[in-house]
Amino acid sequence: MAARKVLQQQLDLQTRRHGFSRYRELGQRLNRLRTYFSQMFEPYLYTPEGFRLAKRQYAGPQDTINLPAGKKRAVTICNLFSNEHKKVDEIARLLDTDRRAVILALIQEGLVVDRRGSNRKPRTERRQTPQTGLRNDN
Repeated sequence: MAARKVLQQQLDLQTRRHGFSRYRELGQRLNRLRTYFSQMFEPYLYTPEGFRLAKRQYAGPQDTINLPAGKKRAVTICNLFSNEHKKVDEIARLLDTDRRAVILALIQEGLVVDRRGSNRKPRTERRQTPQTGLRNDN
C-alpha cells in the first residue's frame, strides 16, 4: 500500500512537471507565431532575413576621411543597407566579408534590433542532482 502511494506521488510530480513544460513550449510557439504574423502583415518592419528594423533611414557622418577603417566599413554597411536597400548577403558579397560582421555592424549602429538581448531570463535548473552515496571516502 505504501509503495503504491509513493508511486502515485511520483506520477503526480511527473505530470505536474510536464504540464509546466507544456505551458513553456506553448508560450514559445505562440511567440514564434506572433513573429510570423507580424512578418506577414507588417512586412515593412522586417528585413527579408527576418531581422526587425529599428530605423528606416541612416544618416552617417559627413566627414568619413578621418574615421578609422572599422568605422568606415560600418558606415558603408549601414549606408548600403538602409539607403541603397541591399540585403545582408549582397552587402557581405560586395564588401568581401561574412554575414556575421554585416549583422553586427547593423546592430551596433541601431538599424536592426538585437534578438540576442531578449528579456527572457536564463533557464535555471530547479532540481539538484541526486547524491547516490557511491562516493569512495578513503
